[in-house]
Amino acid sequence: MIKTKSLLILIFSLLFSNYHLSFSEELTITTYYPSPVGIYKELRAKKMAIGEDYYYNPSSYCWEGSCTTSIDDNADLVVEGNVGIGTVDPLEKLDVNGGIRVDDYIKARDSGGLSLKTDDGTTRLFIKDNGDVGIGTTNPGKKLEVAGSTKIGGDLNVNGDTQLGNASSDKTTVKGDLKVEGDVQLGDSDSDKTTVKGDLEVKGKLRGLGCNDGDYLRYDAAKDEWVCADPPGSVKELFTGAVGCGCGCHTPGCCCECTAKSFTIPSDAKKIIVFIVIFPDRELSAVIKDAKIIYQDKVVWGPKTVNSPSYVYDSVVINGNGGGTLEFRETSCFGVSDDHWWIGVSYVY
Repeated sequence: MIKTKSLLILIFSLLFSNYHLSFSEELTITTYYPSPVGIYKELRAKKMAIGEDYYYNPSSYCWEGSCTTSIDDNADLVVEGNVGIGTVDPLEKLDVNGGIRVDDYIKARDSGGLSLKTDDGTTRLFIKDNGDVGIGTTNPGKKLEVAGSTKIGGDLNVNGDTQLGNASSDKTTVKGDLKVEGDVQLGDSDSDKTTVKGDLEVKGKLRGLGCNDGDYLRYDAAKDEWVCADPPGSVKELFTGAVGCGCGCHTPGCCCECTAKSFTIPSDAKKIIVFIVIFPDRELSAVIKDAKIIYQDKVVWGPKTVNSPSYVYDSVVINGNGGGTLEFRETSCFGVSDDHWWIGVSYVY
């Protein structure tokens, strides 16, 4: 009897074991509303649609089968209302209370651009579909357009045109070095002013409004202002003509020292070029003694003595040294004349 029972138990065990090894089963859980409240250790689903009004209804929204609206196959989770992460009061479609980490990218959805707003709903940063970025504006017209003041604590490298200000009231202040490779226009009217505290290094053309085409701006120390000028290395004529002084004495042997002409040389003059022709009055048999050119209180040409009817023709190039006075002096003896010298003065800057 004991052996028979043991045999039956062994047979039933083998049958039960083969049943589990040969077949799989599908388990369906049906819940009812209101569903019981509980805590699931794990909850897994291949696809899920969440929504109080429509998404929950498979006849309205579905992945497979017949319904009003088909859900895209790539959508594993669709939510009808707001989603809160770290908050029980989500105010937007996705409300995150905490940091967000993105390993790839953030993409705008057919809205003309991407907006970053503060809590009051104001757009602070806007990126258009074409790549233009606006700070304080939702319609930037450049790669970066800032509506308001901008403070930069480091270097600003610009490889294109730069416009600072667009109205007479705009001001641009640079504290430190400003390095620009390209054309620069500061302001757009005669009333615009630009103050630079520090070094201004420009590789390219610095042109002022009101200047002729090809002109450059240069600083005139005597006037304490920027003036229109030819490009650096150009030759600027300062004076061409006849000069002379004479003493007004008519007695043979009477002599006096006088200044035939003097000039103020611009501070940016690199070279001073002088052409000289000296010819005493032939009718009066005049003599010019100690004819000389003085620049910054130093004799740079002469002294020479010229007796009528002889004459002197010469030229001299003088190194500029930050402006100063250029003088043509002589000691004139016996005679009155207005054409003792013929000179031409130019400078290179």
